[in-house]
Amino acid sequence: MAICEYFEELYPEKRQLLPKDLAGKFYVRRLCETINAGTQPISNLSILNEIGTKFGEEHKAPWAKWVIERGLGAFEKLV
Repeated sequence: MAICEYFEELYPEKRQLLPKDLAGKFYVRRLCETINAGTQPISNLSILNEIGTKFGEEHKAPWAKWVIERGLGAFEKLV
């Protein structure tokens, strides 16, 4: 999100990445944060490697699947 906002401020004359209205910006940010904060961090490689180390390699894929399905399910409900 920071890079999107940076480019919007750097190039205000270009096509905007976020809606102009406050409610629209909130909606887009909420969607993005569902992935940024609630899905990606708990399914990233370092977490998966730690799960593999502590619980066995066979637990990595099910964990990732569960986290991603849960996150995308939440995203879908918001959309």
